[in-house]
Amino acid sequence: MRTFAILTTAANASVADVHDRMPVILDKNQADQWLARNEDTSQFSNFFDPEKLPALDREELDKVKSAV
Repeated sequence: MRTFAILTTAANASVADVHDRMPVILDKNQADQWLARNEDTSQFSNFFDPEKLPALDREELDKVKSAV
């Protein structure tokens, strides 16, 4: 069975005016560390530091086009 998780943390300055949470963005090396099931979880604290995460680009959507 395939599963997935969306990791979130507090928002950084790039999205804080829109929402109080944001996705944690892992690079390949970090993803491998996360999935390794290592008993030492101290390395993960940096993954969730919003100030160390990249700024996200945003674009306002047309209200008609984004209606679901």
